[in-house]
Amino acid sequence: MKKTGFAVLLILLLSFGAAQAQSLSHVADQAGIFDAQEIASLEEKMQAIYDTYGFDTVIVTTGDSRGQSARMFAADFYDEFHDYDTFPNGLIFSFNFDLGEYYEASRGIGMQLFADEGGEALDELLRPYLDSSDYYGAMNAYLHAVERKLSRYSTPNEDGTRALSATPRLPTLSEAAEDAAGYLPFLLLGGAGVGFVSASVMKSKLNIAKPQRGAYSYASPDSLRLRDSSEIYLYQTVTRTKIEQNTSGGSRGGGGSSGGARFSSSGGHSYGGRGGKL
Repeated sequence: MKKTGFAVLLILLLSFGAAQAQSLSHVADQAGIFDAQEIASLEEKMQAIYDTYGFDTVIVTTGDSRGQSARMFAADFYDEFHDYDTFPNGLIFSFNFDLGEYYEASRGIGMQLFADEGGEALDELLRPYLDSSDYYGAMNAYLHAVERKLSRYSTPNEDGTRALSATPRLPTLSEAAEDAAGYLPFLLLGGAGVGFVSASVMKSKLNIAKPQRGAYSYASPDSLRLRDSSEIYLYQTVTRTKIEQNTSGGSRGGGGSSGGARFSSSGGHSYGGRGGKL
């Protein structure tokens, strides 16, 4: 009887340990683009997000997309890596280097919070890092944006965790200040433009001399007589501009998909997604 009880206890401990190990694994660097310190840093950030919000995040890098599109690879890999029922709310970010693409597949409440935002916002966030192949910097910026979005769509619990909601709450003063800081360059440019116009108006009021529109005051009367006048064009220049067509996959230098997509993984699980070109 004691042996049976001990065996049951051992099985429970092993099961708990396996679940904990699964929840602590967030980075699958199959392409080997991160070093050990970078992986540890990303794991720490992503585990903190899960502990606080109950929202799962995964990063995978690959040079072999298994003959799948970036979208299907991300969703199927996520199904295999973190069980859909155990981690119903979350997202996976996939670097598919063999395809030259990146993709974010989200599930549960993640579809409403992230996929519906569209690919242009994601590409705008990542582009400064992707253009310089700074993938670790891109993921740091990405996780910061994810945590910030989750904070806006959550309310605190008594135990220090936060409960997610599909509707945003009112921002705090610090969050409003952070939002305003993002528009600071535009405000500075606008202020400079207003200042330039004001200075130009004031300068124009200082011009007391009347401008001369011709050289009549300097020319002798009847000293020059034109018998004929005409305009002769020697050359003609024609400029044609091609109208680019928007594509869902985007292009390098600013190419995220304009809207979120809904699809199913090979296992039949629902996902939302957005992505673009590396």
